[in-house]
Amino acid sequence: MKKSILLATAVALLAACSETPVTQRSIPVTPTDSLTATGLDVYGYARANGNTAPRFRGTGFLKVRTTASRSGIAYSEVTGASCNLDAGLFVASFQTPANIIVPDYGPDSPAIVVTCTDNEGRTATTTSDVTNLTKQRRGPSSLTAGLFGTVRNTEKDDFGYNPITLTLQ
Repeated sequence: MKKSILLATAVALLAACSETPVTQRSIPVTPTDSLTATGLDVYGYARANGNTAPRFRGTGFLKVRTTASRSGIAYSEVTGASCNLDAGLFVASFQTPANIIVPDYGPDSPAIVVTCTDNEGRTATTTSDVTNLTKQRRGPSSLTAGLFGTVRNTEKDDFGYNPITLTLQ
């Protein structure tokens, strides 16, 4: 009896850890002011007219997932939650799980707010700031570099958003 309970618990925990594949196409954001944007580059028009604007480095992907408590014991992924992404300069609406195509302005990329709600009315909101992915990949060595007075130029570093998993409540 104890072995079957342990086995059932282990199976439930492993199921909670597995990710549902993203089967829908990647979803591009929509600039909030289409008159000042060139494609996904929300500063494209300003830059083309010689105004100072953050450098457009192309696009990146943001993976968004949702989880919720199942029977009060374990958390598992929720598919089909309706979500809205808002960064002030661009927005997107989608269902989870999803890969969102976002403009990359390096360290000048705006913070984004994602709000999701499932069909049971559970909701969650989070804010995500852009991250220096190059520094993140380097790990602890980047911490010691500052101790020895080394100053790095981050102009060529990769920036982006870490994957978001919202826990619906």
